Amino acid sequence: MTIWIECVVLNGELTGKVFIPNRTGQFSVTEFTGRRIPPLPPAPDLSRIKYSEPVILFNGKDLTGWTLTNTNQTNGFKVENGVLANDPVQEAGNPRIRYGNLRTVDEFEDFNLTIEVNIPRGSNSGIYLRGIYEVQVLDSYKKSLDSHNMGAIYSRITPSLSAEKPAGEWQSLDITLCERHVTVIL
Repeated sequence: MTIWIECVVLNGELTGKVFIPNRTGQFSVTEFTGRRIPPLPPAPDLSRIKYSEPVILFNGKDLTGWTLTNTNQTNGFKVENGVLANDPVQEAGNPRIRYGNLRTVDEFEDFNLTIEVNIPRGSNSGIYLRGIYEVQVLDSYKKSLDSHNMGAIYSRITPSLSAEKPAGEWQSLDITLCERHVTVIL
């Protein structure tokens, strides 16, 4: 199976189509438009930022307030004993299941997010912010520090130090996104 992309840059804007073949010999076509991200503004003084009252994103009972980013994919998320769990099972001999990502129904501008995660050995995930950044959530304990470790801004910013806990232990992440500047504290 070959996926191909046709695109053109015109007046600083990238437009194009992605062609994905299916089993019937037809293609699904997705059109896209892209623009360069504007220059990063100066870093804000986070001590001067005033946030509203905290918003509870997860009620510990069900997925109220959450939706799949792509409704054509399968939801592998569930709530077990008050914990949001992702178990994307692929059964041998059956067609591959395309599991989706979750996002909040509500949208947020500048915010501070506090989250606790428990990463199984060998796991790899992330927290996506505004479709631009991904905070890496990964079993990277005792691995060489790079831009793919726990708490990194994926492929962009390497954490200043390794502060992740071993797989199977709860880990807190404190993520602040303000004026396109991201701060992650483990």
